[in-house]
Amino acid sequence: QATRAIDLINQAISLEPNFALFHSNLAEMNRREGKADAAIKHGELDIQLDPSMASAHSNLGIAYYDVKDYAHAKNCQEKALELQSNMPQALSNLGSIERANKSLPEAIEWYRKAIAASPDYLEALSNLGAVLVEDDRADEAIPILEKALGLAPNYPEALCNMGLARLRQEQLDLAIALLQRALLIKPGYAEALIGLGQIYLEKENLDDAETVLKQ
Repeated sequence: QATRAIDLINQAISLEPNFALFHSNLAEMNRREGKADAAIKHGELDIQLDPSMASAHSNLGIAYYDVKDYAHAKNCQEKALELQSNMPQALSNLGSIERANKSLPEAIEWYRKAIAASPDYLEALSNLGAVLVEDDRADEAIPILEKALGLAPNYPEALCNMGLARLRQEQLDLAIALLQRALLIKPGYAEALIGLGQIYLEKENLDDAETVLKQ
């Protein structure tokens, strides 16, 4: 009940406007609701009130990332690491920033650092697999994605990335099964639909390709 949650924390802020954690929580709730401007506003207030909270800097960086302000996003993650040098989330977020900037070797390095700090960190495992696939290294991606799926068999991002890895290996039927499973868990998942479209095109199944790509 995100709307109710946001309303309650706004009421708390009206009673105690300088309590940093209230702004931190409100920033993250707004970010998850797609309200990036509000997330940035309260995230900036949070770190002004308490500059020592590493997670607040990292969450603010994600909000900047969401609006494609990668320079600010990177600065926030680096600040988080100054405060907590081995913070897995900040390390992984830097990987995502480099991935968005098409700097795949740097992205791979940051994701590996995040996994070294937290070996079972699902998001970093899945994202590392995805970047390795993008870098035409599907064979390296497979065991990493297998680990992610061993930890969380219904993790849609890892299922999708494994499907794309199998597509690169030209194991088309296996890729279809993985992508369809990802879509059962996360309907409307664009990356999985695009992957299916690519496979159907390779199979010259144009009607199905058109259907999923329109979706």
